[in-house]
Amino acid sequence: MFGNVTMRSGRLVDLSDIDYEKDICMEDIIWHHSRCPRWNCHTAITITVAEHVLYCDDIYMSDIENMDDVDMDKASQFRLDLLLHDASETFTNDIPTGVKTDEIRELQDMLDDAIRLKFGMHWLPDKLAIKKIDDKALIGEARSFMDIDTFKCIMEQVNDNEPPDMIPGIFGPDIAAVELRTRLATLWGFAIG
Repeated sequence: MFGNVTMRSGRLVDLSDIDYEKDICMEDIIWHHSRCPRWNCHTAITITVAEHVLYCDDIYMSDIENMDDVDMDKASQFRLDLLLHDASETFTNDIPTGVKTDEIRELQDMLDDAIRLKFGMHWLPDKLAIKKIDDKALIGEARSFMDIDTFKCIMEQVNDNEPPDMIPGIFGPDIAAVELRTRLATLWGFAIG
């Protein structure tokens, strides 16, 4: 069904037969995310997938900042889920929702499962909570990097969300890679155990 993809690490990955032990590499994910533009390159300035997932993490941290009784283990797991919620795009790229086929969605789900297995993420992700924060980030990105008509269109599509208080951070590819790597490494011990 799908062919081979050559990764930054030199791995040749057969997308029709993923071997999570040998095919999944965190550095490939970080490299891809820090260099892959969001919004099919139609933003006023380049914003990468890494900047997007870091923005999602920032929104979540802002949301829980004033909460009482936050379970830090669960918060760390959720942050890992947020930082890796687009990790399958390392193999498929950031495909606009309107052109993403059911076959691609199934492949991305399979890749997400393989990535979670590889990194010992044995809890179930809260996909609805991730989607809510992802939508907030989408709104914030549209407000910051797109024209007003696109922003209005996005607001109509995700009308149950308000724009986040914060604007997206702009890191550039190299700093985004370092920041993503640092946050993942910092969280790993808390979330995985």
